[in-house]
Amino acid sequence: MKGTVVSTWVQTSRKLFGNELVDAVMISNGLVKDRLFSPFEDIEDRLAIKIVEDVASKAKMSQPEMWNTLGQENIKTFAENYPGFFRHETAYQFLKSMNDVHAIVVKRLPGATPPVLDMEAISSTEAYFTYRSKRGLVDYFQGILVGVGKHFKENIKVEVVDAQKTEMKLKLTFENSIQYKKSYLFNNIMSLGFIKKTAVKATLFNTVVVGGASFVVVQDPIKAAVVTGATLIATLISANLLESPKKLVLKELKKLGQKNFAELIVLKSNDEYEEIMNQLNTLKETVQKDFIGFNAIVDEMYTFNKAVVKISTKMGMTSDDISTIINEVATAATTQAEDTEKAIYILNDNIQHVTTISDEEQKNKCLIEDAVDKIEHSFSNVELTADKINSVLNQFSEIRNNGIELQEKAQNITNIVSLVSAISTQTNLLALNASIEAARAGEAGKGFAVVADEVRKLSEETNSAVQKIRASLTDFITRIQGVVGGIDSQYVVLEKENENLSIAVETTNKSNKRIKTVSEQMIQTSQSLKEESVAISGLYGKMEGLAAIAEENSAASEEASSNVMMYTDQIKELSEQINVFETMIMNFQEDLSKYIV
Repeated sequence: MKGTVVSTWVQTSRKLFGNELVDAVMISNGLVKDRLFSPFEDIEDRLAIKIVEDVASKAKMSQPEMWNTLGQENIKTFAENYPGFFRHETAYQFLKSMNDVHAIVVKRLPGATPPVLDMEAISSTEAYFTYRSKRGLVDYFQGILVGVGKHFKENIKVEVVDAQKTEMKLKLTFENSIQYKKSYLFNNIMSLGFIKKTAVKATLFNTVVVGGASFVVVQDPIKAAVVTGATLIATLISANLLESPKKLVLKELKKLGQKNFAELIVLKSNDEYEEIMNQLNTLKETVQKDFIGFNAIVDEMYTFNKAVVKISTKMGMTSDDISTIINEVATAATTQAEDTEKAIYILNDNIQHVTTISDEEQKNKCLIEDAVDKIEHSFSNVELTADKINSVLNQFSEIRNNGIELQEKAQNITNIVSLVSAISTQTNLLALNASIEAARAGEAGKGFAVVADEVRKLSEETNSAVQKIRASLTDFITRIQGVVGGIDSQYVVLEKENENLSIAVETTNKSNKRIKTVSEQMIQTSQSLKEESVAISGLYGKMEGLAAIAEENSAASEEASSNVMMYTDQIKELSEQINVFETMIMNFQEDLSKYIV
């Protein structure tokens, strides 16, 4: 079955039941839902019939009802698609032309096997109409008859004469007369059933009339016979001579039947033959003009179609390029979406780490602040110790004048002063350690705590030694006179150590300030880290938005790719249809070339 019929069936089904139902049927039969069928395409009868049967099943219609309805509605579709076949005045003329139409279809579309539709007139309003087809679509055929009657607005009475699987004979009764018959009685009488030439008929009539009159008027039979014979010969000769232009007229009519309209014949006879030839010449001129126009239009169509073929070819190549680019864009968009998702995962992991570090820094901030407070407290104690040592030094200056009597106790004082010196030295070392610890970031707090504790212990020992000195001085105040020289010597040592302690205190003070500055910077850095963590969290939200956009771009690219692929397929289908149209134009050119104008 050719694609023209299948395309009409599908088109009619869409009108009757909608695109959604027909699309589902097309897909279920392994076809693209908007499939275009080429007139030159061969479709298996089984597939074409199954499409209609599946439509009936989904529309909940019986098979006979579906085929009958499809036949009725197909007439409307055929009339829209092929209006030239419907330019008839009556339904009979249309149905009678169907075999001629099918003959053209077979010629145009090799391999086509349309049904045979024979029309035989049996009266002025009745005819036998016979349908023969191996497909056996008799219900469809009957539906077509109903559709034809509706199209030509005639009530056609249908009577089944004979019905078989692949053949059906119907008796059709039309409202209007289906044939015009004019009978000329005199011509039929003069033919005597076998005479076909007008000259012979005229000769026979004249001979009978003149001969009869001669035998009545002239008494001599011989004379009457001579007159009759002369009439016969004269009439026969004159009639044949008068009809001699008829041969030329018939010859021209034969040429017209052979599609030869080229030569104009000038006939001079001063009778109806000359008028007939003039009418034939006028017909030839009209046909020549029409065919010149037809040829010009066909040539223009062919030229235009060649230009369209070039354009469609370029469009096909361009659409292929676009399809390739769109596929690449879709691939890139998909890759981008995947990379963005991975980046978000990594960013989220980094944010978690930064947040953890920020939280740890916030905890360390509290420890640093506590350590700095302790260091400041320890420094205050050391400073207080230095002040007390200065006070002791002043007291030693006073005692020096009375130390002579305390010579025996001088050794004790020397030991005590030595102890103070050791404490001062240890304090200096601890201060140095504190300075080193302050240079270390992060774990500095713990070192500060240890140093502060040692400074505190040394301060307590120093205080205890001072108390011992004070007690010894109290106990031996009366004897200090004797040990003035020794005290004086120890005073010098104590004064020097006091200076060292003052330097150590000053150094510790500077270190403390630096530690405080570092701790403040660490606290500020911790706060900045916290703020950056919050900012990065905001960036994560934006990255999620970008990921969503990337996903949308990927989906849009895939959809665009699908649309471009569909567009490319349609361009290819258009190119195929243009090639089909070119074949039709060439067939039309071939048909026109048969007419000699």
